[in-house]
Amino acid sequence: MSKIGFVLAVLMGALAVPLTTASATDLTAPSGSVYTGTLKASNSSNLTLHAVADLTCKSSTIEAQVEQHGVGVPAKGYVSSLSLAECNHHVVVYKYGSLEIHTTSNGNGTVTWSGGTFTALFTTIFGSVHCTFETNNTDVGALTAASSDGSHATWDIGSSPIPIDEASSNFLCGSSAEWTGNYKFTSPTGLRVDSGDPFRGITAPAGSAYTGTLKAENSGNLVLHGPLALTCKASTFEASLESHGAGVTAKGTVGSLTFGECNHDVQVVTKGTIEVHPNGGGNGTVTSSGVRITVIFTSFFGDIHCVFATNNTQVGTLTGASSESGHAVLETEASPIPIDPSESDFACGSSAELTGNYKLTSPTGLLIDSGG
Repeated sequence: MSKIGFVLAVLMGALAVPLTTASATDLTAPSGSVYTGTLKASNSSNLTLHAVADLTCKSSTIEAQVEQHGVGVPAKGYVSSLSLAECNHHVVVYKYGSLEIHTTSNGNGTVTWSGGTFTALFTTIFGSVHCTFETNNTDVGALTAASSDGSHATWDIGSSPIPIDEASSNFLCGSSAEWTGNYKFTSPTGLRVDSGDPFRGITAPAGSAYTGTLKAENSGNLVLHGPLALTCKASTFEASLESHGAGVTAKGTVGSLTFGECNHDVQVVTKGTIEVHPNGGGNGTVTSSGVRITVIFTSFFGDIHCVFATNNTQVGTLTGASSESGHAVLETEASPIPIDPSESDFACGSSAELTGNYKLTSPTGLLIDSGG
């Protein structure tokens, strides 16, 4: 029954998009490995907003969590932290908003900012002047790729015009103010904007990269044909995506694996990882590594202890969902699950076939994008 878990894990890798040749917009770090973590940057020069008076800040940091990337969409991150310090006028950030990075070429890109709101109180010869700045798909410069996996990408703001909310600002503020300065991405190192290869990985719905948790459950009895038949009527599985995208295999770490209503005792020792390999038509094959499951078979001759272990073991075929609201299915196809002879009774043999099916309950619309 151990293989069941692997199978479910496979589903996770399957979350791909229908066959397409559209290019992807992925952030990679290091080169070739899709990055879905937190972006961190700090200014590498003074930041100046050329408004009714020059607002200059000597220190600034920004953090954003990557939430979207993949085929036909820009890479997008929601800003969780933005600080402006050591400024010559009073500044308050009210809303952080989100950043989008649009691929250009050679690992570079342009940056836009939406939903950001901050106010500045300028001390001028005319007295205090209050200005409110708001961004809405505002071009805020260019990202230049890191020159190596150990170096830093840079963000040159250029002379970006930042819109002013005239309704809540002093008339002296005008309609916009140019922003100049530079940031350096301190984490991750080796950051690039990948657009060269078609996307190969996990999307749901079609065309939108998925980086959340995959959930699956059996859609029929799972049977492991060992020295006796191990039958489980209930099984669930959850996995989180760790890698996918151009040039890499979709891979996930199994976070939860359960087997219930079984006719023999089953214990999951390690959950391992799964990989999903596209084979065309939105479908794929699933392999499992690092899973160890023990089964104690109760027989006429006494208990038989068997340890099942996977190592790049093929555990079945994933058939993609027929629609965005449909469910992908993993069929184990009598997959042989290896037995660890050093920790198993001789009666266990060298492997046992696993049969049964899983349905990916979340997300719906799972397909495997072959990138071709």
